[in-house]
Amino acid sequence: ARGEFTGWLPATLPNGFNYADGYALRFTLTARGGGTVTSQTITIAVGDGPVIDQLTLPSAVTAGGRFTVAWRTAGATRLRVLQGGQPVFDTQDTARVNDGSIELASPAAQTDFTVIASNAGGLDDTRTQTVRVVPAPTIDSFTLTANVSGSGAPTLAKWTTSNATRVKLRLENGAALADVSA
Repeated sequence: ARGEFTGWLPATLPNGFNYADGYALRFTLTARGGGTVTSQTITIAVGDGPVIDQLTLPSAVTAGGRFTVAWRTAGATRLRVLQGGQPVFDTQDTARVNDGSIELASPAAQTDFTVIASNAGGLDDTRTQTVRVVPAPTIDSFTLTANVSGSGAPTLAKWTTSNATRVKLRLENGAALADVSA
């Protein structure tokens, strides 16, 4: 089927939200036929400025690890990522500017990460988030009853950990036997 819509956008969204300049509007087209459904979404910015519609950045990362910065923008032609004020990523590739991600090494200490979406008119939308660095968890000790007599027999598991916020004990290919939060 072919179609088009020409009309005015409402002053408020269906949820009652009043949107303004710089807000990202999502339009979703859904097609049904032959027992299947498919959808496609396009995001546009209200007004002239670019918008960082979604930014995914962890608040804490493990020392020595890696993490992902992901974004979705509208109305932007360039996207930059700064780590502690220094550039670590810069692209003008439309697909990556609109919806992209990068993987970075964890910083050595707490650091501000800034994502800047720019458009050809020189307008920016900037988001900054502080990322804490936490030590990696370690298993300091883990012991089990030496022998188990068979199905239904009691067993004792003991462990100590450092820097862990959650510990799970599983039996091979099974559900968690213990799930402990610190």
